[in-house]
Amino acid sequence: MEEPTCPPRADRPRGRRSVGVRPGLPVAADGASLDEAVTGMVDALREYAEDWRRRLRDAPNHRGNRGLMRLIGGSAGHGAPAPPA
Repeated sequence: MEEPTCPPRADRPRGRRSVGVRPGLPVAADGASLDEAVTGMVDALREYAEDWRRRLRDAPNHRGNRGLMRLIGGSAGHGAPAPPA
């Protein structure tokens, strides 16, 4: 089955920058600049990946995020969690 794709978004609400990956994924970040928002998003994705690996992978509303977890795990050399089994 092919993974659904949705390009990342960077919005500018009230002078701030917000970054999201895809609708329905409980991960987003914002900051005073785009760099700050992206840095926050990287941290949020790493945190979500760790939660997913520990307890969310079998939850029906998170099960479909395996491809994203593999993508995040692919940057393990940069401090991200290792890919899920």
